[in-house]
Formats: sequence, structure tokens, C-alpha cells
Amino acid sequence: MKTMDVVVIGGGIIGAFVACKLNKSGIKKIALLEKLEIGNGATGQSGGIVRVYHSDPLLSDLALEGFKEYQAECDLSEQECAFTRTGFLYMESVHEFADLQRECSRLLTNGAAIEILSAQEGASRFPEFKWNDLNGAIYEPDAGYMDPLLATKALTRKLANRGVELYEGIEVYEILQEQGQTIGVRTSAETIYCPHVIICAGAWSSALLSDCTISERIRSKSIQFQIAKLQHAPRTGFIDSSMDLYSRPYMNDFTLIGLPVDEWDIDVEHRTSIDLGQERRVLQAASHRFSHWGEVSTYGGRKSFDAYSVGGCGIVEEIPELKGTIIASGFSGSGVKIAPAVGNRVVQLLS
Repeated sequence: MKTMDVVVIGGGIIGAFVACKLNKSGIKKIALLEKLEIGNGATGQSGGIVRVYHSDPLLSDLALEGFKEYQAECDLSEQECAFTRTGFLYMESVHEFADLQRECSRLLTNGAAIEILSAQEGASRFPEFKWNDLNGAIYEPDAGYMDPLLATKALTRKLANRGVELYEGIEVYEILQEQGQTIGVRTSAETIYCPHVIICAGAWSSALLSDCTISERIRSKSIQFQIAKLQHAPRTGFIDSSMDLYSRPYMNDFTLIGLPVDEWDIDVEHRTSIDLGQERRVLQAASHRFSHWGEVSTYGGRKSFDAYSVGGCGIVEEIPELKGTIIASGFSGSGVKIAPAVGNRVVQLLS
């Protein structure tokens, strides 16, 4: 009979950081289970943008906590993350600019390296963008992007060296309970008995909690971004809140560009090639924001998925119907930047 103190389900960047923080808190017998390969889900397809400012203060706080840990190289070095500092703009329309200013002021008092730019200042410093319909932006000079898959694999290697047991290709079929108390998990290989289970399975989380009301708060959603070669590629990453357009530099002078995809409750077991209609929508939106659009060559992109929650801030809480089981999922595309903070929250819940 196999027994552990904690079983973590999901080998993406959230599961890896949860296992890491639990291990550092002193818990010895930890098993990390991944149904396919480490980083196979949303982590491996993420654009990896690492920034602080969000319109929701809760996400800002989680992102700031995560950003500070990445900067301090608490668990991973910049080389292990392949972190690239590009700076990052969050562009805001006229109607929401007052809210942006308030949140920026709050973050500055908490140690965030951010500044407010007026539209005039933005146009002067970043002429590669059109600013005529914007009221300003947040600029984060230290923000950038990382390779989430590389980081997750580096972190899980460290965990294995610290005694955390890693299992790839092992699927969890059921969380076992007696009278509402977690007692273990039944997997494709064996039953593991444990008093605590942490579900970090992203879009697969709901299937493990189909009998619990919390499963209704997590939905799968498509994500797609394009890779393009631009004549005048921007040197910084950005999010344009007026169009939900986002972009960052990509390898070898290419540019990653994306828009949200309105496809919900998708089949996460079946990935498809990119939607060319979505590609056209992305390029059309980008042409309205880039100052010198010129000739553009596209080189495909990635179509994947993530787990989204009501409100978009994710869920880190104990399951009411399953004492001892905690869910950490539904981060709506923000998982990479807040993963260290999520791990810290799980440790707090267990203690």
C-alpha cells in the first residue's frame, strides 16, 4: 500500500510550484502526478508573459508576488526560465484610465516597478504604436517573457533531487473519500493513500470534481496566437485593453500576436491546427495599433486551451464536499506569472 502526505495532480507550472512550496514548507512525502508529460497542457503552449499590472487588484497582488520571486531567483534562475526582459505596456482607453491610475499608485506603494504614461508620453517613447484613441498606459520596464515549459522541467528536476516523487503518464481516475474526508487517489497505476490532494490540472480539473459544485466555476476555453514577421517589429510587449490585443517579441525577430478566442467548453483531449479566420482577425486588429504595419508574413501559430474561472482570478480553496482536497486552477491565462504566489497560497491553506 502506497502512502503519501500530499498528492499534487497536474504537472504544469502551477503543479510544479505547488509541489515546490509544499516541499520547502517541510512536507516530506509528496507525489506529483501528470497524466501525460510534464508541461503538456496549457503550460507548454503559453506565451509566457510575465508582468504585474492587472485591472483586478487580486491578480495584481498575485502577479507582483510572483514577479518578485522570479526576480529574486527564489526557485529558478533567469537562465532556467529563459527570461527575456523587454518591458511591457498595458494600454488603456479613455473611460478606464482613472481606475488604472489608482491601481498603479497602490502597486507603487507595494514595490512594483511601474510608471504611468500619458498618450503623449507613450507616442514619444513608443512611436511604433498608434496612441490617438488611448488615454495612456502603464509601463513596466522590468517585465518580459519566459519559457514556461523550460521552467517547469527545470523545477521538476530540482523537485526530484529533493525527494519529491514524480510520475508521468499516470492518470488520476478518482479522489477517494470517506464521510467527506479525503483519503487518497485511484490512478491508472495504483491507489495512493494520502490525507491531502491538490488539484492543479487546469482544464482537466472539473472532470475530477464532477460531483462537486465547484466544478461549475471552471470552464475550458480556446487560446490562439500567431507568429508574424513584421517590417517594423515592436521592441516591447503590450496588451491593448481596448481591443484585448496582446503581443510580445518572439524568437529570431519574429512577433507573437494574439486576441481572445470565444470558444468555450472545448474538448481538451483533441488539439487542432490554428483557425485561419482567427488569424485574419488578429492581423486586422494589429494593423490598427501598429504605426508602421507594412508588409507582414505569417508563420502559423499555436492553438491550445486554458482553464477559465468565473471572475478570471482563479480558484485556490478547499473543496467543501472533500475535506483535505484543495483546487488551484482556473487562472484564465495568468498561471505562469502567478504560479509562485499560488504555491504560497496552497501552503497557507494546508497550515
